[in-house]
Order: sequence, then structure tokens, then C-alpha cells
Amino acid sequence: MEFAEESQATPDTSSSEEESIVVNDASRGSRITLVIRGGRIRLQSFSDNSTGDNPRSSYFRDLGGVSRCGTALEYVRDNPPVYQGVDKTDIGREILLNGGGHLSKCRLSSMLRHREYASGRTSSVAAIHTQMGCRLLPNRSSLLQQDRSRIFIGRFSVKGDIFVTCCQSGKITIRRLEGRQLVPQRVIQGRSIGWSILDFAFSPDEQLAVYSSWCESLHMININESEGGENTHVSLSMSPDPHEHFCAFSLQFSSDNRQIMAGCNHGRICIYDRLRGACNLAFTGHDNDVNSTCFGDDSSNVLFSGSDDYSVKAWDRRTLSEANPTPVAVFGGHYRGVTCVAARGDGRYVISNGKDHRIKLWDVRRPSGGDVVLVSPSSLTSGGGRS
Repeated sequence: MEFAEESQATPDTSSSEEESIVVNDASRGSRITLVIRGGRIRLQSFSDNSTGDNPRSSYFRDLGGVSRCGTALEYVRDNPPVYQGVDKTDIGREILLNGGGHLSKCRLSSMLRHREYASGRTSSVAAIHTQMGCRLLPNRSSLLQQDRSRIFIGRFSVKGDIFVTCCQSGKITIRRLEGRQLVPQRVIQGRSIGWSILDFAFSPDEQLAVYSSWCESLHMININESEGGENTHVSLSMSPDPHEHFCAFSLQFSSDNRQIMAGCNHGRICIYDRLRGACNLAFTGHDNDVNSTCFGDDSSNVLFSGSDDYSVKAWDRRTLSEANPTPVAVFGGHYRGVTCVAARGDGRYVISNGKDHRIKLWDVRRPSGGDVVLVSPSSLTSGGGRS
């Protein structure tokens, strides 16, 4: 600042170029003054009689207005940050809230309750989502398998100790959990693969498994047999007409390990009886492909199905007629195809996921009323349904 005042007091006898230099020097001095006030550098005195052996002194003497003030500048290393007491400051509390740190010891139920209470405060809801994601979602990954063909299925068994991958080429890789590693146990080449393996299901005792593709049969394999042993790989005929284009998109074993239910193309649902070696139930229950089916409880009498006709339906085998199948309940709410249905197991609740990116929980005791119009692809094509 001394240099700036000195420059202003001197009569202006220089050219316009010299005047611009004075202004630039003053501006540079102001900027350095702000840096000094920030505490990142400190001042040291040096002698004007310096011989120039110190490159630092000669450098700062050439800084225009600052050098004429008789000061030199020296950078100071930052000290290690001190976090003690930061959490008691305003910024510390703000970081704690936005990062969800105040929920670090909360159970999931408490976190959900906090989210409901904070529904009107965007920052608090974001903090809760952050904390839930850090605690509940996997955040580490490692390469398990790399194949030339696409891997369409990756599935754990119910107990979580077996993991299976199915490739588009038909290769089935079975891995077993040993310690913290999934160790390959068997590699099986699928049979009669049309385009790809579409679904894979474990039996309840995890001794058997069944897979499906674009063919008229399912295929059942034994999980626990070794490479040197006799491997089970049998075909289960599902289609009454071998020349019919048949595909099972969804598979599930019954709780007694005896029956296998399949959701198929053309809106059909089939149940295969392993003891009889044939289908004991097959009916058309939807207007489009059935993407998912599941048993409602351990009795295997209540069935649920989800289809590309946008609907979820409940069926009771005790009153079901194959010639004229009538669902005991219809649930309408998805406006795209239903991709998955899963029952709670008590025969009362079922959850569904659709291509409309929505998950819906249904109470079987409260189905859609008669005034609800199911909007399906066929109704849109024919001009029906609600706009």
C-alpha cells in the first residue's frame, strides 16, 4: 500500500504505458495483501544491501510495489488438520446431518421412522438415504466371471451358499461358498438351448435345479454331484404339442419338492408333477406372456402370476377349471408389463415389479374392484381402456 500512495503522489510525467504498469503493480500488491491476511504466508524482513546470493530475496525484490516496502514473502507449510471440537461447530453439525452420521447406530426401523419424520426437509431425507446406502448396499466389487457370451442369470440358493450363473451359450457354472470365496464346483452345458437360458430355479432342499429355454421341455440337473460322478440331466416335457413354439419364462419348485410351476408364453401357466412325470395342470390365464409365477403358501394351492398384459392375478387350484379358468382376484395398477411377482408365504400378501419401474404391494383380501379397467396392450390397440 505504501507503493500505491507513493505512485499517486509522484507527478505523472510518464507515458500511458508507464501508467498502466503502476496500476498493475498496485493491483498485484492488493492481491498479495489479501493472501497475507488469509494466513497462508508470513512476512520476513530482508536487507536492501542484499548481494543477491539469496534467490528468494532477489525474486521478491522484483515484485514491484511489495519489494519497495522492504518485505519478503515465505510460504509456510500447512499444519496437519485438527478435528477436535469440529463436531461442536455449526459446520460440523451440518456435515454430520448431511452425511447421516447421527444415524450411524440406528437400526433400519429407526432410520425409516426418521425418514418419515423428515419428509418435508430435503437435506435430512438425503442424509438418511446416504447413511442407508453406506450401511445396507454393497460398495465393493470384484470380477467373478468373464465369458465370451452374455451372462443372463446370476442366482443364489435360498441358504446363500451356492451361486449359479447361466450364459447365453448355455454354459451353467455352479459355485459353492467356501469361507469368503465362491469356488467353482461344476460347469454344465445346457441342452436344447433356444437363444438363451431364461430362468433357473433351485429345489427347496438345494439338491436339484431346473432351467428353461425356448424349447418344449424343461431340464433338471443335480446340484451336488461331482465331476467324476454320475450327473443327472433329464428332460421334462411341458408342451403337449412337440411342434408348438413353447417357452417357460419363470420357474419355481413347490415347498414339498414335488411340483414345478412355470409361467409360459401365450399367457399359459403349467404345473409339472415330478412323481407322475407329466403336467397335471395347464391353462391360459392371461392375454399375453406370463413373465413370473409363484406359490402363495406352503400348501401350493394358491398361485400368483404376472403378465405382459399389465395384470397380477391370484388363482386357487381347488376351484380352478382348466377349460374356463377364473382368477379369485385381479390386481390392476401397473401400466407396463409385470416382470416379477413374489409372495410373502402367508397367502395374503404379494409384491410385484413392472416395466413401469414401480413396485407394488398387494393385499389379496382387497383386490381391484369391478370398476377398475385393466389397460393392456390389446386394449390400447383396439382403442379400449381409459386414456
